[in-house]
Amino acid sequence: MESLRATGAERERAAARLHAALGRLLGPAGSELTCEECFEMLDRYVELELLTTDANREIPGMHTHLHGCPACSEEHANLKALIESSPEWEL
Repeated sequence: MESLRATGAERERAAARLHAALGRLLGPAGSELTCEECFEMLDRYVELELLTTDANREIPGMHTHLHGCPACSEEHANLKALIESSPEWEL
């Protein structure tokens, strides 16, 4: 029976894994866009980010969606990298 008892550190690790799993299951808190809305506004959002404007304030819910959606997050990263690597891009 001794081997079935978890140490405090083991319980903490298990609680952290459970918390992470629930976060993935429930998704991020706050207002969030759909993937379709995200795709429609992604160009503008990246433009605002690169102009150092508060893109999160201008397009509420985009940051939350990008944080919780791997597909849209990848599109965001690719678009931002493409624009930043463009010879026409100047800060």
